[in-house]
Amino acid sequence: MSGLTFNSYLNNALKMHSEGAFEQGYEYVTQNAQKVVGNEAKILNYRYSFAARAGHPDLAVKILKEAVGKGYWYSRSMLMEDEDLESLRQRKDFLELVTECARREIEARTSAKSKCMILKPSTRKRAIRGTVIALHGNGESAELAFPHWNSCLEQGRTLALIQSSQISYSMGFDWANLGQGVKELEGHWRQMVRVGLDPARTVIGGFSAGCRVILHTVLRGNVEPSGVILVSPWLPDLDSILPHMDRLLLGDTRFMIVCGEQDSECVDYARRLAAYLRSTDESVVRSRIVPGTDHDFPEGWEDMLRQILSGMIG
Repeated sequence: MSGLTFNSYLNNALKMHSEGAFEQGYEYVTQNAQKVVGNEAKILNYRYSFAARAGHPDLAVKILKEAVGKGYWYSRSMLMEDEDLESLRQRKDFLELVTECARREIEARTSAKSKCMILKPSTRKRAIRGTVIALHGNGESAELAFPHWNSCLEQGRTLALIQSSQISYSMGFDWANLGQGVKELEGHWRQMVRVGLDPARTVIGGFSAGCRVILHTVLRGNVEPSGVILVSPWLPDLDSILPHMDRLLLGDTRFMIVCGEQDSECVDYARRLAAYLRSTDESVVRSRIVPGTDHDFPEGWEDMLRQILSGMIG
């Protein structure tokens, strides 16, 4: 992949926000909104947040109204606790939109269920070359994760995309409740095993917070894939995870850890986890820190993924 990705779009915007460049940030997220493929609700969220912080409350409410008019919603906590929106909280028109979003939030949370999208390769002449199970990051969905893993299908592999039941805004799912995420991954795994999944020919991969769910799930011992792929692993509880990692090595689970060198939040987790695994059994872990990459899949990821899977499950 090349050019501006949805993740790099968000990363660039967050950098401007951290630097207090709110006017510049608004111009950036607005001018590039049509250049990325991603969750439009999230794009509009960035636009109204930057507008409000830049001192344009009328514009911010207008953009939020546009989002609600398109059927999107944001959690009440997002709207009422985000400091970017402080200037809007005394406005009647804003509070009316909050009320509507809260109504939609209740409906969405009541009906939300974890799902597993299973896609088979189109080839009919060759045997299926194993299965890849993929987990999205926080604020994402199975649909957003698909472009990062769909090359598996071209390789003749089955692709299973798991989506969390925890929803924070329109099509924005997360893994905030770790225990719930672990149960959902275990449940989908059991179901796939019942219908013929071969653990020895299966790799589980994830992005960001999805990596944390994968590690905790595999450590419990009920899910035993041949390999694990962690991209930009967000592991805030890594210190509590490391003492239990030996369990994984006993089962010869192989790891590939990929992280951008500029991913300030996750690159340390990636390095520490890789170093620990190597110190225990160097044969089961590979890692790559990619220069010039932030919290995102690296350029050339499709070729990299092909090589990783060939080494793990042939």
